[in-house]
Parts: sequence; C-alpha cells; structure tokens
Amino acid sequence: MTTIQGVGVRQNRTIVLGAEVRTQEDARSDHSGADLSTALRLREEGALSQAEADCRARIQRAPLHVEATHLLGTIFHRQGRLEEAATAVGRAIGNCDELARRSNARGKSLRQQGCTLKAAAEFESARKLTQQTAEFYRTLGDVLRARQEFREAGQCYARSLEIEPESAKSCYKTATLCRDLRLPVDAESYFERAIACDGTHAEAYIGLANIRMQGGRPADAINTLRRAVDLLPDHAALRFELGTVLMHVGEPEEAIEEFRCELALDPEDGNAWSNLGVIHQQAGRHDEAHECFRQAARFRPDLPQVQNNLGIVFRAAQQYDQAIECFQRALQLDPRNAAAHSNLAAIYKDLENLPAAEIHFREAHALDPRSARMASGLAISLTEQGRFDEAWPLHRLALELESSLPDVHQNHAMLLLAHGDFSRGWDEYCWRSPNERSVRQFREPEWDGADASTKRILVSAEQGVGDEIMFASCIPDLLQRIGHCVLECDPRLAPVFSRSFPKVEVVPSPVHVDQRTGCVVPPVDVQLPIGSLPRFLRRSEASFPKQHSFLVPEPQLQSKWRGRYAALGSGLKVGISWRGGKKLNNRRRKSSRLDDWGDVLSVPGIDFVNLQYGETAEEIAEAVNRFGPPIHDWDDVDSLVDLDDFVAQVSALDLVVSVSNVSIHTAGALGVPNWVVLPFVPDWRWLLEREDSVWYAGTRLFRQDEAGNWRSVLERLAEQLRRRIDRREGAV
Repeated sequence: MTTIQGVGVRQNRTIVLGAEVRTQEDARSDHSGADLSTALRLREEGALSQAEADCRARIQRAPLHVEATHLLGTIFHRQGRLEEAATAVGRAIGNCDELARRSNARGKSLRQQGCTLKAAAEFESARKLTQQTAEFYRTLGDVLRARQEFREAGQCYARSLEIEPESAKSCYKTATLCRDLRLPVDAESYFERAIACDGTHAEAYIGLANIRMQGGRPADAINTLRRAVDLLPDHAALRFELGTVLMHVGEPEEAIEEFRCELALDPEDGNAWSNLGVIHQQAGRHDEAHECFRQAARFRPDLPQVQNNLGIVFRAAQQYDQAIECFQRALQLDPRNAAAHSNLAAIYKDLENLPAAEIHFREAHALDPRSARMASGLAISLTEQGRFDEAWPLHRLALELESSLPDVHQNHAMLLLAHGDFSRGWDEYCWRSPNERSVRQFREPEWDGADASTKRILVSAEQGVGDEIMFASCIPDLLQRIGHCVLECDPRLAPVFSRSFPKVEVVPSPVHVDQRTGCVVPPVDVQLPIGSLPRFLRRSEASFPKQHSFLVPEPQLQSKWRGRYAALGSGLKVGISWRGGKKLNNRRRKSSRLDDWGDVLSVPGIDFVNLQYGETAEEIAEAVNRFGPPIHDWDDVDSLVDLDDFVAQVSALDLVVSVSNVSIHTAGALGVPNWVVLPFVPDWRWLLEREDSVWYAGTRLFRQDEAGNWRSVLERLAEQLRRRIDRREGAV
C-alpha cells in the first residue's frame, strides 16, 4: 500500500504548521470542490479511456486528490487492469489517511490556540476522510477478490466494517465473499446483518434467500423474499427471485404471478420471459411457451439458455430446422453449454442421425460428467447403435449419480429387458416416466403381487393400443391370483376385451372416479397400470405361457372377412403393413417405405391385404404400378376407428407380415402366424438376436443386418415366403 509522505522539513512548529496549512488548502481545493461528473459520466458510458485521461489530468494538478485517485482505480478494475487498480485504490486510501492525519493535527493545534470552531471543522474533515476510506476499502476488496486474493479481500471488508460497523454495503460484500468461499453459515449471518443495517437492501434479501434455498430450506427462502416484496413491492429483481424460487419448489401458478408482476415493472427482462416460458412448457402450454421464449430472445438474444429454451419449443412442435438453429446459436454463445449439446443430440436422435447424436451426447457428458441425464443420453445413443458393451457402464453411472430420475431407470429397464433380464428389468420398468403412463393418479394402493383372491383390482390403461394388447396377455394369469378384475382399456378395445376375458369387468377409459371421495367407480381395493403386471407375472422367460391365442374375434365379422378373402381366389392371404410408432423417433426407426417391399410383393401365389392404418392410397397405387400384384383394400374398415372389425379382418388371414405395430400385436394375440421386420436395434419387447418372441407363439422375427437397410431384411423375408408358398403348393 502506498503512503503519501509529509511535505516540508520539521525546523520548528510554526513553520511546519504553516507549510501544512498551505499544502492542505491546496489539496483541499481539489479534494472537495473539483467536479468529477465528466469522468463519472464517461465511465458509466463505457468510455473508459477518456475517463482515465480526465482522472489523470486532475491527479496531475493535485496529487492528493482522493476521489480522482479512487475513481481511476475503479476504471482500471473495469478494464481488467487489476494490479493497477489495486495500486490506485491503495493510493487513495493512503491519501485519505494522510489528509485525515493532517486535519487532526491542525485541529489539535487550533484547539490549543483557542480556535474552537476552526478546530471542530478540522476534526470533522478528518472524520469524513476516515469514513471515506470505508468505501475505498470495499473497492480494494473487490479488486483483490477479482485477483482471487480472497484472504486479503476479506481483510479489506473487515477494515471497512471497523470504520463503519453499521454499513449494509460492507456487510453485504462480506456475505457474498463468504458465500463464494462456501461458508454458508457466515454468509447467512452477514446477509442478516446487512438487512438489519438497511431494511431495504434488496440484494441482501436475495442473497439470504439463495443461501437458505441452497441449504435445503425453501420455505425460509420464500418467507425471506415475501418479506422483501412486502417492503419493496416495485422492486423487479425481488419479484424475479421470488418467482424463480417458487418455480423450483413446484408452485408454478404463484411463480407465474410473480413473473407477471416483474414484467409489468420491467417488460424487457429476458430472464423473466424465459422462466415464464419454462413453466408454460412444463405444463404443456406450448403456444404460450413459444411466445414467452420469443420475447426472451427478442430482449436477450445474447443468453444461451434463451436460445436453448426456444429450441426445445421448436423440437416439441417437430420444427427441427428451427430447433437446430436455436441450439447451434446457444452453442455459439456458450460452447460449453451442456444442455444445448444434449438437446441438439436429442434432435439428431429423433432424425435417426445417430453418429451426430453421439458426438453431442459425448460433448454434453464431458462438460457435465456428474449429470445423470447426460450419462443416460449417451448410453441410449450407444444402445440404439447396438453398442451395448459401451452403454452398460453409462447406465450404471447414471443410476449412481441420480437414482431418483424416472427416465434414467426407464432407459436402464429397456436395456435389461432387451437382454432378457426380466426380473431386474421389470423392477426398473416400474419407474417409467409419467408421460408413458396414464396421467391419472388413483387413491387406491398399488397391488404388490401378493395373493389377493378376495380383493378387487383395477388394471388401468396406458401407452398405445398395441401395448395394451401385449400386456393383456397377463390377464389370464392375473385372474388366478385376484378375486375380481376391472380392466380399463382404450374404448376401441372394449368389445374384443369383453369377449376375450368374460370373467373380467371391462370399462372403457377413462375409468370413473368419484369426485367427492376420489375413489374408483366401480369400487376396487387395489390398482396397477397394465404395464406393471409383468413385474409380478413375467419375471423369467419360463413364466411366459406358450398360449396360442388369447383374443377372440367377433364370429359374424370374422365370417364376413373369410368370405371376402375367399372371393379373391386361392392364394395365400397375407396382410401387410409397413409403418409403425407413435413418437417421431420410433416412427422413423421402425417404419419402412412400401417401395422397399418389392421383393415381397413379387412373390407369386399371394393375395396381399392392406393392414396399414392412415392414408395409404397413393403409396399403394405406386407400388401396384411398380411391382404388379394388387394390394387389396376395403374402405369400410379402419383400425383407428373400429378395432373389433380390424381384429376380425386379421383373424381371417393366413399370415401377417409387418413392421412392429398394432397389426403384429393383434395377429399374435389371435394366434395368426406373423412375421415381423425389425430395425437393427428393435424395441426392448423383441429382445436381441433371437427369431422367436416370448410374447406370441406364432411370431417370427426378421432383423436388419445394418441400421436403416430395409431392403436386405425384406429380401430374406421374401425368400422364406417363397419357400412357404412352394411347400403349400407341393402339399396340394
């Protein structure tokens, strides 16, 4: 620290005093009266070089000019010239100390001379100079802190508190230093002290709330911020912090109210718009979320999290080009943004660009190696490329990092089940995400697999029609362990389930819940989602029954379809479908194109029947024109509308050939032979490498040799189809 030396030689007291008075008067004229408004304005405008020049000119005229010297230090600080900043602020403190010493000396001399009023003025000047050093010590503490000299910074803040014990600013600075040094107890104490000194210190309330939030005391954090908002209702930052805390503790509606209040005070706060968008996005209000993120990007295009959130909305709307642009922009702003890498990877996964997905999942995992989601995302990327040995350790790591995340358990479950590890797989499968299950929660307890021969169970519907059919294969076994079963299902399945399971009370979803009691009507004792039945009934491959069928078609409808097929001639009646999957990434992975089926459609002796749901007329016309044989289609059947008629249509066929979709599940449950063409890494339900299915006795599996290559697997299937036709004709 630099100290200004006294002026003159001490020959005798009178001469020294006179010299000191003249020096002090010269210094004081610059010290108290000089106008620093120009330099201050230039500094705030960012014109730091001009501000520096103005300060230097004043210091050159008056070397003891404390304000100019201190201001020069703050300018150096903003420029990142930390050593020069520390020197300048230290010199300002030294100047203050020297001038205060001189004022005190003059005050004592004047008092001895009987000049009481003049002496008091000098003592007051010394007091003000000493108080001024408290501010300078705070500035020096900030500079030293920026230099990571934390011990010395703490000493500066402590010195400022010695000078001004009731200074809220010094308490706040000390609190933030303690917080950054991970001393939460000390930080909390100093934040509280700052508030005691100044009850309107908004930043201290925010700091105190954050410390309490990080300490696992959200209620205390909320109370702190509510008290601050009551005192300062028009303080935008307080509203923002309260909204953020409420959002994190699961109070979205209250958070929305705070963010709206904050935006009324500061309509251009991009962070508030972004948080408001996150709440709407989590609630499924995608349009509102999109508008909020658009406003956030308008006011804060420099925030990577805003671009990331906007990309999430575009992805949800399947506007992938716009989403990719947003995530790439976020990474331009912050190349180390793990969330943006992860989200970009998820899009490439949706688009079946697995190598690109892996690259970004790896980046995300490297940037945030303690994130379970990042580890799990990379694991899934490797799994879908068939690189299971690399995926296993990452799944285990994800579970070790955060064992309470449903997605992590679900991803692990699918890998376990695909490898035939049913006991562990079904235990993990019960963690599946809420969006994979019925969104309805029931008051009745879940069935734990114990004998319940005197109890009534509700088996609730979940996922898609194909999943409901597959899991319904467990119903016959369930009936041996339960007194009475109420089976909720997709309304389209209700007729066929009622006929197939006559001892079951079938109710179309949604099952009725009494609003007064919260109980299911008809009343039940326990309940379980249908996808959780295998946890208790299919814990090993041996527990899968070799039943030929469990669905029963409607006889008259079945007779109708048999008649229609007979009218086509003597060919083998083969139903085909080529698309499947509800979610886009599953649909892309599981679906082929009809023009890939040329080898199959060219096999003679077959009457092909269209089982593909959705708009197919144009595809069928092109395929018939290209490959020759007709694909028979009837306008009066639609599996998306009337499943009972569709079940009868499938039941009358000789064979179903399809990708994995509801056609296969229907055929398998009816006992109709079916051949499934599967992607390189299929759904977990079809396991790995084997040619048969544990779910359906009449199912045969044909797997891709390489990802995306449908024609090769369909060529192999066509060859097996020719052999079947040859055997059929040979038998005749």
